[in-house]
Amino acid sequence: MRAFPLSSLIAGLAAALIVIDGDTVHTADGEKYRLPGIDAAEIGHAQCEAELRLALLTKHRLEQMLDGAEVRFRGESPPRRDRYGRVLADLIINGQDAGCILIKEGYARPWRGRREDWCAGKDAERVDAAALSCVASNEREAE
Repeated sequence: MRAFPLSSLIAGLAAALIVIDGDTVHTADGEKYRLPGIDAAEIGHAQCEAELRLALLTKHRLEQMLDGAEVRFRGESPPRRDRYGRVLADLIINGQDAGCILIKEGYARPWRGRREDWCAGKDAERVDAAALSCVASNEREAE
């Protein structure tokens, strides 16, 4: 995958990004980006309370990662787009792939070609465990 050029405003300033959810960000000028390779819980179309909780936690975590960070996108040139018109590109924060970080930390899972249920069985338990882990982490930071 080749990196494609971005304006210096976007390449350097995380503040120019608006986090929509765990796998979608918008630039201040309205361009929409989808992080490929990950499946994050949905905020607007959550199927259960556990999915909504994880979606909000994931959005918050991505916002934390962006705070004061150096940001760039890595994708194909010309950029590929998904069926919603979003540019498919990895979000690189301080040299690390944000999608990989979210997966490693339990906020997202690898994309398997279709949206999977966040509310059934082990996924619901995993969602609750991730939520508890995040809450505990936030409490430790506040001390």
